[in-house]
Amino acid sequence: MGYLARLRETMRLLPGEISLTEEVIQLTDQDLEIMECLYADARMPVLKLATALGMPESTVRARLNRLIANDVIHFNATSNPAKLGYKVWVMIGLEVELSHVDEIADRLGELDFVYFIALSTGGHDLMIAAVFKDNDEFVEFLTSQLGAVAGVRKVVTYNFLKIFKRRANFLPLYPTG
Repeated sequence: MGYLARLRETMRLLPGEISLTEEVIQLTDQDLEIMECLYADARMPVLKLATALGMPESTVRARLNRLIANDVIHFNATSNPAKLGYKVWVMIGLEVELSHVDEIADRLGELDFVYFIALSTGGHDLMIAAVFKDNDEFVEFLTSQLGAVAGVRKVVTYNFLKIFKRRANFLPLYPTG
């Protein structure tokens, strides 16, 4: 079995489809404090977390379990693609046959280099993000893999030359309660 096949078997993806109309989970100040501590150190034991926040361990454990069960937070290792040799980061806008958008998105999700897919408005029907080790690998992806996806009518690529901000953790930008 090749490296990529083994990687696919062991790699845990974040939950795939996210509905942007999902019910907003109301968070308490305690929930936010727990999340902030975990963003600083996701491996912090619950007892240490409880001590740092001045809360009973049972409260922290119950709130943490609620956050996980309601799909508010996930625990995963986040890597730096540049440190792994991926020097070409791209966003690709696609014009597709809308009657087949779900099948096209599913097919795109099978492609190794793609890490983000979204239905969008504006000039593109789908937006995908991908990383590559070099431009040769990117060209091969465009011509051999993306070019083989039925229903893709137009491809527009955006190559990121410098990343100014990248983050994977969010807190609500509105008052809770």
